[in-house]
Amino acid sequence: MSDRYRTGRRRRKNNKKKIIIGTSVAAAAVVAGVAVFFAFGNNGGGNTRMSPEKYFKQSAGDTEAILVSDGTVDESTKGLKKDGTVYIPQSYVSDYIDTRFYYDSESAAILYTDGVGTMTLAPGKTDYTTTTGETKTAENAPIIEENGTIYIDMAFIDSYVDGTLEVYENPNRVVYLKGETSSEVKANDVVRYYAGPKSDILTDVVAGDKVVWLEEEEGGYTKVQTKDGFQGYIKSSSLSASKNEPVEKADIERACRHKQFNGNISLGFLQVTNDAANNNVEGIIKETAGAVNVAAPTWYAYADSKGTISDLSYEAIVSQLHESGVQVWPVVNDFKYDVDIEQLLSSKRLRQRMIKRLVSDAVDMNYDGINIDFEKITSSSSDDYLQFIRELSLELRKNDKYLSVDVYPIEVYNAFYNPEEIANYADYVIVMNYDEHYSGSEKAGPVSSMSYVERNLKRLSEYVPSEQIINALPFYTRLWKESNGELSADSISMVESQAVITESGATPTYDDDAGSNYIEYKDSAGATFKMWIEDKDTLGKKIDLTKENNNGGSANVAYWRLGLENEDVWQIVNEKLFSRGN
Repeated sequence: MSDRYRTGRRRRKNNKKKIIIGTSVAAAAVVAGVAVFFAFGNNGGGNTRMSPEKYFKQSAGDTEAILVSDGTVDESTKGLKKDGTVYIPQSYVSDYIDTRFYYDSESAAILYTDGVGTMTLAPGKTDYTTTTGETKTAENAPIIEENGTIYIDMAFIDSYVDGTLEVYENPNRVVYLKGETSSEVKANDVVRYYAGPKSDILTDVVAGDKVVWLEEEEGGYTKVQTKDGFQGYIKSSSLSASKNEPVEKADIERACRHKQFNGNISLGFLQVTNDAANNNVEGIIKETAGAVNVAAPTWYAYADSKGTISDLSYEAIVSQLHESGVQVWPVVNDFKYDVDIEQLLSSKRLRQRMIKRLVSDAVDMNYDGINIDFEKITSSSSDDYLQFIRELSLELRKNDKYLSVDVYPIEVYNAFYNPEEIANYADYVIVMNYDEHYSGSEKAGPVSSMSYVERNLKRLSEYVPSEQIINALPFYTRLWKESNGELSADSISMVESQAVITESGATPTYDDDAGSNYIEYKDSAGATFKMWIEDKDTLGKKIDLTKENNNGGSANVAYWRLGLENEDVWQIVNEKLFSRGN
């Protein structure tokens, strides 16, 4: 099976910390810029000029940096101006400007990994090696440590990020703008604190100036951000139409080269929990009638906090699957609950130990790729996890192997997984489009309704190119039981669900909200049972949604898990993914 390659531009991590500047009227989000200010103030009223010191809420002589992002100020983190150089805390840079500036606590250094290699920057050192292996000497140390805080030279950051970083005075401040949505000022005007002619004036703008467009207000005003960091309102009539204008520097070409599958992906997860389970793999694949072209057996997991990898791999199976035209992307999971994931991933030495083992096996066992299924990541371990993905991707790419990474559907509470950054390094991002309702849910419901699948695909596509998304769908459902005010659920396969329908005598009815058939019945004890049915029809409609999400193009689909399905699902897969008839 031949492969093509594609190159992806870098995208940036969304802002996280939010403390509103000024009053609630000024709370609208800034979509395109981040400002780092060295001064900060208070609001007044009337058609007068508000001083910059009052607006930024800090005196001009203060050398501490107030950091403002997304229309909000992070009052707990401040920058530094030292010996004529502006420094920004690494934590702020990672959160708001470029998440690739990663602090490795074990080596007490900053690592920067792009699509080529990893650069190491030690505090106080002017010499460093770039990601391409070139040794350079900076005029000033790019990294310094002051009172236990790691800072990065603003000029050094500017050389590695798209957008613009500029220093302004009176008061001293640094403004970082991506300029993704901008408007040109058509006529000389002023930017005001509030939307209205009597509000205080923040600054002047002249014809030809560009401002970041934020949102249009009623009453003929538009909220904007000026290039020097003021956020306020200008008459809409003074602006040209807004347009998307990302600032991309021509000399920044360190994007990852993604390995692209030739055709639609139909990936089947194989649950292997012991050596004996490997005996079933070949037979399970044969049952798919040629409708699966990638097998992902759960062969690997970390075994302890020292980077040891547990292994259930079986080389003969790889050969058998290859002979059947099926690629092999073994799964690495994090389901061992007594392992400290943060301790493990925060260590460069332990990350490299795991990576060396996985890549060595991928080469020696002739795997086509590796799949990472880490579902226990927390907000405190997310930066370490992303660095692990970056470092693993480099080594797999050197050996022409795929990297796929499983992610949850995007929610506020798991946004730290940062699928946008994962997609910069992984060839494919697999969204686990199931467990909409799970055994601990407060109410009964489907495991994967049509609206749930569609929403999750659209949400993920805002951060990950559609052609990199693999839509993972369930070959199981849940049988819910309501009795004496208590709710419980059993996970059952497609095959078992058909037996439940037959044995209960219930007649399936169509649930418009779920987009699937549904049964409900009572047993002799008066308990109520409910089940939303997953079958070939629901699978077919979800494959169609996958195609629609990619504008009618490719449809990459995965299934959890092989062996739970009705055999008729493979006819649907063959028809919809490979245009094969009966």
